[in-house]
Amino acid sequence: GKINAPVSQKMFWVIMEGALAVALLLGGGLVALQAMAVSTGLPFTVVLLVGCVAIIKGLSSEPR
Repeated sequence: GKINAPVSQKMFWVIMEGALAVALLLGGGLVALQAMAVSTGLPFTVVLLVGCVAIIKGLSSEPR
């Protein structure tokens, strides 16, 4: 990504994330906001677990 992103791009993402959080709070309350946070974090958990397995396999194949 860009190190120095344009201000308009930063403002776009700030407004979009804020609007999404407000919509979830108004629509379903805190439970909906928590469910969204868990559901977006789940794919990253799978990627991290695959990375852990790859590191273990790589380290075990190294000569001592």
